[in-house]
Amino acid sequence: MTEEGSIAHSLGMNKAVILNQHGNLTVGETIESALCWFIMLEKECENAMAADRAGAKLVEISDEEARFTSLATGHERGGFFKGCTYMDVIESRQGHEYM
Repeated sequence: MTEEGSIAHSLGMNKAVILNQHGNLTVGETIESALCWFIMLEKECENAMAADRAGAKLVEISDEEARFTSLATGHERGGFFKGCTYMDVIESRQGHEYM
């Protein structure tokens, strides 16, 4: 596979990529942050599909709004701590069996 066709090339410096007919892939500096980004992306995809089924129109946000949102919610430390809560829920329900 050439570099241009690789997943790593497509991902670039981003946290997520949607693979055609394969689903979502997320990365992070920690497992917890990658888990957080995955759950958030999955929820957003579900919301987008529900809105599409309901006939809602896509509203694009400005580059400035996108940068603001990314800076407010997209940093690794926040992803790590939010991911930790997901891991805590799994552990409380499954014990250490999931590891």
